Amino acid sequence: MKEQNAALATGRLSLVSVGVGDVDNITVKALKTIESAHVVFGMGFIVKQYGHLLEGKEVHDSGHASFLGMSSTAGPRPPTREEELTAIAIIRDAVAAGKNVVVLDFGDPTLYSPQAGYLVEFADLQPEVVPGISSFNAANAVLRKELSGNFDRPVVITHAMAGRDDGDHLETLAAAGATLVFFTMGMDLKRVTETLKRRLPRDTPAVIVRQAGFERKQTAISATLDTIVAKVDGASLPWAYLLYVGEALK
Repeated sequence: MKEQNAALATGRLSLVSVGVGDVDNITVKALKTIESAHVVFGMGFIVKQYGHLLEGKEVHDSGHASFLGMSSTAGPRPPTREEELTAIAIIRDAVAAGKNVVVLDFGDPTLYSPQAGYLVEFADLQPEVVPGISSFNAANAVLRKELSGNFDRPVVITHAMAGRDDGDHLETLAAAGATLVFFTMGMDLKRVTETLKRRLPRDTPAVIVRQAGFERKQTAISATLDTIVAKVDGASLPWAYLLYVGEALK
């Protein structure tokens, strides 16, 4: 009985970031947490990329945007409610049995994370969050800029997704004079830049960072708010990339 109670006390749920980009961007703490896991949830590309760490473990598909109630109009298809209920049963049964469950994420698990819903659904289990290198960290390294040095012009992290009308929101941010960092998800670059030009000078610096974290593929496209669309014409932009706009880029 004592051994059973001890096992029950050790089961835990962890949301673990493997970082973004290359495999060696993972942290030591993430490696140790994954090593101690009995059950692992992750999206296909993460499971494939880190398969060498998952041998002998029970592995399940985590889905994209599970428990967030998101539609499938942009990005990967979110799981059905039936799939979510199956995941709930697996995770709760495993933790109750004293097993460690890890949900693999990439980037920052608390910033535009596709797996943040696990923190909501299983809040009563007090899940551990193991942070990692985000695309924001990786993109800043590509820029080699210290963005927060001017306290009169703060840095604002925001997002713009396909199919959304963020006009008023974007104009308000631009009017504040901040340097804006967009997490883009199918963003209409032309629409966003035209909106920003209503409030910002056309020669405001603008930079797009692609494939941040992948050392051999990451690139930065530097231009101005007025020329960035033309400069990327014909260039291959992924569904998600980072767009920087502001004086801190000078």
